[in-house]
Amino acid sequence: NMSPMFKTRRMEAGVVLRAAAISLVALNHANPDIDQVLGFNFSGGMSVLMALSGYFFAKFVLDAPSLPQMRHRLIGFGRSILLPSFFMVLFFFIILRKFDVLELLFIRNLFTDGRISKFPTWYPQVMMQILIVVYILSYIGLIRNFGRKLLPYSVVLLFVASVLLRFYLDNYSDGLDHPTLPYSRFWNFCLGWCFYFFADPSRTPKGNRVAMAALAIASSFLVYGAAKLPAYCLIAGTLIFLFVRDIAVPAILHKLITIVAMANLHIFLWHRFFFEIYEDIMHVTAQGGFGMWLFGMSASVVLWIGWEAAVRTAREFALASTSLKSKVIPSVRSHTLPAS
Repeated sequence: NMSPMFKTRRMEAGVVLRAAAISLVALNHANPDIDQVLGFNFSGGMSVLMALSGYFFAKFVLDAPSLPQMRHRLIGFGRSILLPSFFMVLFFFIILRKFDVLELLFIRNLFTDGRISKFPTWYPQVMMQILIVVYILSYIGLIRNFGRKLLPYSVVLLFVASVLLRFYLDNYSDGLDHPTLPYSRFWNFCLGWCFYFFADPSRTPKGNRVAMAALAIASSFLVYGAAKLPAYCLIAGTLIFLFVRDIAVPAILHKLITIVAMANLHIFLWHRFFFEIYEDIMHVTAQGGFGMWLFGMSASVVLWIGWEAAVRTAREFALASTSLKSKVIPSVRSHTLPAS
């Protein structure tokens, strides 16, 4: 019998990609000057995460059977991003004894690059702003009807338009091309919509996926340029997602990869904070290397486990309270009915 150390298990490619992408993001932040040593850095993981977020948003929100259901799911999707981000912002306000209403309202990226929180607040800010726009557009009849009747072509047209907008902002605008603004990031998120509606590997012809891969490659070079690593990272992620159904991984890492993929938002929010704690404990500089990366990833996963347990407990308590009320109220009413 083969030793468990050498056994492999097949995992869905999207799960492996999410785990790999957030690991690259944290690794790049743990080694900010690595390009001076190796000649390159590990940037590009965030572009893959944005595309995958767009895919799951399209799958679980945009493709809802009806508009009311879509709006309900959109609110739930936004809540899953907003709540942990909101409490984290409050956490840093308290420990640093600083306060900024723009940051608390998740609109500071529209005014300035600065932030109080010890994490890149642009991601939840950009995501919430995009979701609000989508929610508003769902009430505009002409746009709503055009979009839903002509899927997937309307999504592809929207993607092409957003890529051209980003290209224009990067090359012909003055100060409007900042990457933390929603219209600079939307093309990356919309790419995931195209994956789902036009080239979903689970249900679309190979020709669709080839066409989408060509479009993604062209747009990556157009936005990032041929000399930037994020272009190749996004291209590699696109090709794997579209053409590789599952990936063989060591069986011993199967559960770990799954957890890292599920905890990707919390890892993104918390890893830099834990990097600072690692610096204080180990008395090292910001160039923390593998040890800093491992500590930040592990601590963020532990915090995510605690968050999930708290959310699950709160839901169970709410369900128990609702069940108790449904039993108590009829009983009270039966005792307060007037005598016949």
